[in-house]
Amino acid sequence: MESGYISMKKCKQCGDCCKNLILPLTQYANDDVKKWLEYHGVEVIDKNPFTYIKIPLKCSKLVNNKCSIYDTRPETCREYFCENL
Repeated sequence: MESGYISMKKCKQCGDCCKNLILPLTQYANDDVKKWLEYHGVEVIDKNPFTYIKIPLKCSKLVNNKCSIYDTRPETCREYFCENL
């Protein structure tokens, strides 16, 4: 699987990666679970064959749409796949 690592040269500094918490849903989450999540304001993203949930949650390290700890950011952040590029 290809890494989602994006170099700062390609980064558009939109800050989207730090404004949302995106988590994978289990493959066993059925349509009822997805509807329940959506009903409660959680965005469900279906990207066959995977499903994710997107929760608005701004990182405290985001300053002016830039990561203030970029060089030492956690592995999760390093592996984030940006769809805006």
